[in-house]
Amino acid sequence: MQGYVEDGTFILVMGHGGSGKSTLCCSLNGLVPNFFKGSYQGRVLVKGQEVARKKVADMSRLVGLVLQDFEAQLFSTNVELEMAFGPENHCLPRPEIKRRIDRYLFFVGLERLRRREPATLSGGQKQRLAIGSVLALEPEILAMDEPTTDLDPKVGKRFSPWRIT
Repeated sequence: MQGYVEDGTFILVMGHGGSGKSTLCCSLNGLVPNFFKGSYQGRVLVKGQEVARKKVADMSRLVGLVLQDFEAQLFSTNVELEMAFGPENHCLPRPEIKRRIDRYLFFVGLERLRRREPATLSGGQKQRLAIGSVLALEPEILAMDEPTTDLDPKVGKRFSPWRIT
C-alpha cells in the first residue's frame, strides 16, 4: 500500500480484529520493526524519514502513540509524574514540563487527580492519562489505537481531533 497524508489531516482506520490496525500504528513510530519483531517488508516513511532506520526514542519526538492496551503505558507512581515522563526524557526545561503537565491534565480532565496513583484510577481515567501523557510530548503526529474504548460517550467527544488546540 502506498499513500501520502498531508499535514492537518485526520485519518480513521477501520477493520476487523487482526487486520493490522495496531501494527500500522506501531509502525509509525518504529516499534515495528525495532521492538516488535517479525517479517517486515517494504518501507514506512514518516515526514520523509524511513522509520525502520530510526530509533524509537528519536521517532517519539515526531509520532506520539497511545496503545490499544493503554494501561501498559502507565508505570509512574502518580498522575503528574506520568505526564512528566516523556517531556523529561526529551530533556525539556522544568518550566516547559510544568506548562505541559498543567495544560494536558486540564485537557484530559485529570487536574484534580495529579497526586493519585494511576493504579487507583478508573479505566476511563487511565485511558485519559495515557492520552494526556502522549499529548504532553506535543508530537507532530498523534496515533491512537482505539483511544475511546474505556471512555463514556460524553468524555469521548472531548478527544475529537478538532478540539486539541
